[in-house]
Amino acid sequence: MQAAGVTPAGTTNDYEFIRRATLDLTGRIPTPDAVLSFANSTSATKRVELVTTLLASPGWVDKWTMFYGDLFQNNSVNSQIKRFPAGVQAFYTYIKTSLQNNKPYDRMVRELISAQGGDTYTQGELNWIIGGVVTGGPVQDDFDQQTAYMADTFLGIYHVNCLLCHNGRGHLDTVNLWGDQQTRSKAWGLSSFRSRTATAQVRYDSTNNNVFYWSAVDNSPKFKTDYALNTTTEIVPRVPASAPSPPSPRCTCSTARPRPKPARCIAGHALHPDHLWQLGYALGQLRPGQPARQQSLHHGHAARQRSRRAA
Repeated sequence: MQAAGVTPAGTTNDYEFIRRATLDLTGRIPTPDAVLSFANSTSATKRVELVTTLLASPGWVDKWTMFYGDLFQNNSVNSQIKRFPAGVQAFYTYIKTSLQNNKPYDRMVRELISAQGGDTYTQGELNWIIGGVVTGGPVQDDFDQQTAYMADTFLGIYHVNCLLCHNGRGHLDTVNLWGDQQTRSKAWGLSSFRSRTATAQVRYDSTNNNVFYWSAVDNSPKFKTDYALNTTTEIVPRVPASAPSPPSPRCTCSTARPRPKPARCIAGHALHPDHLWQLGYALGQLRPGQPARQQSLHHGHAARQRSRRAA
């Protein structure tokens, strides 16, 4: 800033600080009594004490439970699948409990990507990957959408869905510097991590086929191979002429070939998508292993620093 000749704004006063900190961390403005009490306090550490109190409050848990519910698209119905209210509630409980327990974000990412189980009504984290199920097409559509969903949510890479249909060159040249260097076969390698996971509806009421929960299980009888190139219904078919068959599982951010899923690789590079970056006015990259409350403190502090400079 000095080199650019930019003079930073002055330090926030107490009234500004308590409003910004409370909004950042709980999504609510402070009460008049809280504002006056904070402004009248003579404690040299009152700002630290305020942030510590807000991070430990039910308001912090409630605000960020709602935020992550939106980020993870925890809805009962989307254009492809139904989770039903019981699935939504289970996922909500998983998110809220994770925040209450101060679970690190990279651990949440690993749990969501690698979740396996037989009942989305009782295993909340299982509901995330179900959101990537695609109906009416070959099973590779599921693998591709789940992979794109993973890249969108955790890496901030919004063009993997494009790459799963065609090479980046000639399509992404003007919109994505990384994407225009990628090929469809590389994207299939990332999608291949999902090729051994079967997602299925589980009907529990013999008198009503319209109600069900979901399961996601690795290495079930028909899911023991890598990504197959054997579909011809697409505009650009999945055929061996386009790439070796089957594509080997490979993470785009690593040359390794880990198995099972690339949960550790993705979690180690996990980004909040743009809307969280914008919310914090800060760096998008998370620090693996850092508890959620520390992440909020980091982003909240950066927001206040950025706001002061912009004032």
